[in-house]
Amino acid sequence: MVIKSGNLNLIAADDGIRGKDYLMIHSGEIAINSKGDGIESAAITINSCTLNLTSADDAFNATKGLTAGGGDANDGSSLVINDGNLNVNATTGDSLNSNGNLTITGGIIVVEGPLYEWHLKLLLDTI
Repeated sequence: MVIKSGNLNLIAADDGIRGKDYLMIHSGEIAINSKGDGIESAAITINSCTLNLTSADDAFNATKGLTAGGGDANDGSSLVINDGNLNVNATTGDSLNSNGNLTITGGIIVVEGPLYEWHLKLLLDTI
């Protein structure tokens, strides 16, 4: 799935945006309020956008869904943030979760998350 530009205001009963194999956002203004994961795909790339994301589970969840039992082992997925203004809040999950690589080359990222000790604002296997 590719989002080239535009203004999106999404309220989701489950995941906000889910790309089966990949999700790429080039630009735009996006607001997501979801009861599940905010953005989920095996490969997520953010090139530039203004993003306000609040999710009940993981805000960003890069996963191939290959780990039995839904664990967080390295499955080769990736989360790449090249630029943008991102405000990310996971109320009960992880704010930036990659079951593989996390690459940040630019942008402004404000990350909030739950106050529970067992949840992390960043969860990744390699950086």
